[in-house]
Amino acid sequence: MYSDLIIGFDDSPPARDALAFARRLALATGAHPMVLYVRPRQAVRVDVAADDGPSWQADVEAKLDAARSVLGDVPGATFDGVIDGSPARALHRAASEADAGLIVLGATHRSGRRRVVPGTTADAVIHAAPCAIAIAPTGYADAAESRAFGLVTGAVDGGDETERVARVAARIARRAGGSLRLVMVVDVPFSHGPEFTSTLGYGSLKPEVREAAEKTLERAVTSAGAGVEIDTRIGEAPVADGIARASEGSDLLVIGSRGYGPLRRVVLGSSTAKILEAATCPVLVVPRRTAEELDDAIVPFGAAALEPDPAAGD
Repeated sequence: MYSDLIIGFDDSPPARDALAFARRLALATGAHPMVLYVRPRQAVRVDVAADDGPSWQADVEAKLDAARSVLGDVPGATFDGVIDGSPARALHRAASEADAGLIVLGATHRSGRRRVVPGTTADAVIHAAPCAIAIAPTGYADAAESRAFGLVTGAVDGGDETERVARVAARIARRAGGSLRLVMVVDVPFSHGPEFTSTLGYGSLKPEVREAAEKTLERAVTSAGAGVEIDTRIGEAPVADGIARASEGSDLLVIGSRGYGPLRRVVLGSSTAKILEAATCPVLVVPRRTAEELDDAIVPFGAAALEPDPAAGD
C-alpha cells in the first residue's frame, strides 16, 4: 500500500523531467512506477482517430516506448495508455486504484529553466488528487544531478497543516542525513529591513504579526522533533515569492495543500498554487487529511530526492 509512483507522461519535455525524477525516486526506494499516457478523446491530429483503433495503438506505443527507454532499468515498471477527456481524472483514478503514494508531474513548458510552474494538466491533477504530488523543475532530465547538500525547506503558515508539514519535512531530512529549514513568510505592507532573518524577534515586523510568526515556528519546531539540525526563518514578502526565495539552494520544498476537500483529497489554495509557480527546486505537496500511513510513503520518496542519483556515472 502507498508504494507506487504514478507518472503522467506524453513525451513532452516536462513529462521527461517527471520521468527522470520518478526514476530516481523508484531506484532509491524500490517503488514500482506506473507510466500513464492519457490520450484526449478528440483527435490529436487529423490523421489520428480519437477512438480505439490502429492509429491510437500506434500513438500509445510510440509514447510508451519513449518512457520504456528511460525506465528500462527500473524493476517492476509498468506502462499503460488510456483515452479520457480529462488527464487529471485518469491519473486520479490510476492513483486510487493502485493506492499510490505519489503522483509525479513535470513543470509546464512556460517556465524558465529550473523553475516549477504547473501547467493546465498539472493544475487539474493537483486539485483533488488522492495522494501526494511531486513536481520536477524544468530541465531536471538534462541536469547533471550530483550529491545533494541535503537541505529540506518546510513552509508553514500557522494553519492546521503546520505540524504535519514540519513533521514530514523533518522526517525526510532526518532520514537523508540532511538539515531542515522551517520558513514562515508574512506579507506586511510598508515594512523595511532585510527580507529574512534567523532571529525571530526582528523589529520590522508588526508586533502582533511577529508574535503569531514566532508561535507558528515554535509549533513547527516542536513537531519536527529532535535529531535534525533546524534553521528557522521569518520572511517579510509576498508569500509565494518569499517562500521561493527562502527555499533557494534547497533540494526539496515541502508545502501543505491548504484546502477543505473530502478525505484523501488535495485542494490547493491560491497561495499554494503561487508557491508552485515560484519554486526553483522539486516541490512535494503534502495532502490534507489523508491517512497517517500515507506519510510513511511520502518520507522515503522525499528522502530519495536528497540522496545520490542512482543514474550518476551511467
